[in-house]
Amino acid sequence: MASNGTIAHRFANKDYNFEKGLQGSNTHISGKNYYSYNTVFGQWVDDKVCVVFHGDTSITSHKHFLWGSDFPKDVILLPYDDGGSYYYGWHGCDLLGYSEEFKLSHRWELMDYWMSEIYAALETIKGGKKKDLDGHAAYIIGEYWPYMEKLCSLYKDTTIPKYLKRCDKKYKKLVKALKDGERDVRVLVDLVFGEGTWQAYYDYCARYRKQADKRAHLESLCRRLGIRCPYVSFGGYAVINTGLSADEIRKLSAKERNELHFASIMNKEWRDGESARNEKYNRNNRNAYAWIVGYEPKIESQWSGRLSKSCKKVRNMYTGDEYIVAEDSYRSHFALLGLKLDVYFEYDEFRKSEDKEEWIRNFYADCSEVDSNLYAIHILDRFGDAVYTEQRIDYHTYKVYVINDVLREGTSEEELKICEDFVERWNAILHNKETRYRAEQIERERRMEEERKEKELQERIKQEQIDACIERGVEGYRDLWRLHYMDIYGAESQSASEDFFFGGNVLLRFSLNKDKIESSKSIRMTIATAKAMWKIVSKWHENPASFKQMNIKTLSGTYTIVSYKNDILTAGCHDIAYAEMEHMYNEIVKLESEAA
Repeated sequence: MASNGTIAHRFANKDYNFEKGLQGSNTHISGKNYYSYNTVFGQWVDDKVCVVFHGDTSITSHKHFLWGSDFPKDVILLPYDDGGSYYYGWHGCDLLGYSEEFKLSHRWELMDYWMSEIYAALETIKGGKKKDLDGHAAYIIGEYWPYMEKLCSLYKDTTIPKYLKRCDKKYKKLVKALKDGERDVRVLVDLVFGEGTWQAYYDYCARYRKQADKRAHLESLCRRLGIRCPYVSFGGYAVINTGLSADEIRKLSAKERNELHFASIMNKEWRDGESARNEKYNRNNRNAYAWIVGYEPKIESQWSGRLSKSCKKVRNMYTGDEYIVAEDSYRSHFALLGLKLDVYFEYDEFRKSEDKEEWIRNFYADCSEVDSNLYAIHILDRFGDAVYTEQRIDYHTYKVYVINDVLREGTSEEELKICEDFVERWNAILHNKETRYRAEQIERERRMEEERKEKELQERIKQEQIDACIERGVEGYRDLWRLHYMDIYGAESQSASEDFFFGGNVLLRFSLNKDKIESSKSIRMTIATAKAMWKIVSKWHENPASFKQMNIKTLSGTYTIVSYKNDILTAGCHDIAYAEMEHMYNEIVKLESEAA
């Protein structure tokens, strides 16, 4: 079975068998039609002409739209809404119906649809109660009128003058004006709905323009004072955040405005001095480095930040001793286990330390240790594999050094002492690593054994539950889905019951972690929402005449409950039986009582 994305792409490129079609999970192709569930979302009407649907849909069907990027560049796409209700109240774009040809009547139908969209956009301005409706109308005209001109250019029997003779009477003035090149929304509104219609709408929107002017004035005032405007999220470096609301800013006295203005000026001066403060910090950083490390920094740009600075060589200012404190070639092997092989000069730590002399002594002690480690490694490497064996710990191979005759004969007393100290430290690190690794391995094996036994127990319990459910027949198969042991299609087919959904088309259950409610059509809601809906459904169950349409907000979107008849609640593509909702509510009560 192909994916939905593949189905759309293959339809757009005609990469399928017209007789056999193509089946996806929620979409399929049959002949000239591309379907989302049972609704036509695309239809080939000619060799290079395809009508596509771009109207309102359910949340899931919205993912099945066809877009221009799906089609080859030479294909002409025409938007269309057939006004039908093939899929639970949602429309589609089935233009041809059972016809095999793209006839003149179909082209008139397309043009009627586009003109109805343009007319409806202009009609919203007549008595409109919202601002910017004129902008929407201009967009609709620019969107749909070119489609009419494009369609007429493709077919000789389809022209604007011919359409003007047969179109609805209310469209005639509008079509004639658009044909003559008129695009001004104000002129078109007055032409279609009478002189003064636009002015009435313009006068009504005066309050919106007043609000915009009021807002612009406040933004200008805030810029002059140098404070942040409540309407603007970010106002630049010189802006201070007062926390005042728009009304509080407008009510500020002249004295309060001056105080805020001077505060913003001082804030700007403080920020302007930031570069000087940074330069002073970096200068002190460089001086401290040269004083404690004993060498001038080589690259000036490396002091632009506040990070620690790496050292290659350190001179002890008390004794004059020099230490080599970095050797990149050895870091990867030894540093993995915590052996010190490099030193960083942390200026901020030095600056904030209470006893700076002690900090310097500790810094030199670290340098001495790193220098000794690197020196010992260099000595040991002279003898190659004659002074070490290999040991594998935690999937890594490490060198285990030994003090043998080869090392004793090839080194001086001083070098031998340095090597002995290093080997003692290094082998102690390896021993601790191996001890920890063995302890972790034993713990890991114990935990894996416990998990294996627990898994076997859960599998046995699960199988017992499955067997018990199967013995209970239809209700047992419902519970197999509710327990997340079987998908809804398998449970329904194996139950072999026409009343599997109690007369509806979905079942309800807890999510895996039991913090949400989900339907067999993948809609999810909170437990609180489900309990609130149960109170309403109970009233409808007692008195069906009390039903009123309402919206229900779920985690998957907002849906409209359109009816409650014969104890079946209908919302979108969901028909939920009262018996199933009652069962779900009882499960919620049971869960909450167990938690208490």
